[in-house]
Amino acid sequence: MLDQKMNIVPLPEVKLRKDDVAANNFFGKTAYYDPNNKEIVLYVKGRHNKDIVRSFSHEMVHHMQNIEGRLKTYGTTNTNEDDSLLEIEKEAYLIGNITFRNWEDSLKNGDDALNENTTKPKEALKTPTPIYPLQDEAKLLAEGLAKLINGHIN
Repeated sequence: MLDQKMNIVPLPEVKLRKDDVAANNFFGKTAYYDPNNKEIVLYVKGRHNKDIVRSFSHEMVHHMQNIEGRLKTYGTTNTNEDDSLLEIEKEAYLIGNITFRNWEDSLKNGDDALNENTTKPKEALKTPTPIYPLQDEAKLLAEGLAKLINGHIN
């Protein structure tokens, strides 16, 4: 998101939560953004790591909306009750998911994503070629989140 020049600075604080109630409820919380504290809370118990990072990307769009002054206080979380909330959520789903998908594809495919006649062995294709300046930092963040998610959360 930084590489894409998205308006996300200052970066939000990220908190991870293990919550039995949310994990056992089909409609339980998965994540939220607190605009007053510029904080993203991710619920991690019982979720696939990839899904957690996808939620993170969605909430980062809400952070961007907040920085740009477009995120207001809504009287509901029900998108059926507020058209402006629905539009904010549509943007977060669209931009958040496609940003995550593009990032994932860039890591999986590296610079050879469009080269069908690559001569690299399959083992080399599993290690992405750095294609943007923050890739190493992003990989460290993803590994750090994975460690936290897998039982090292306070």
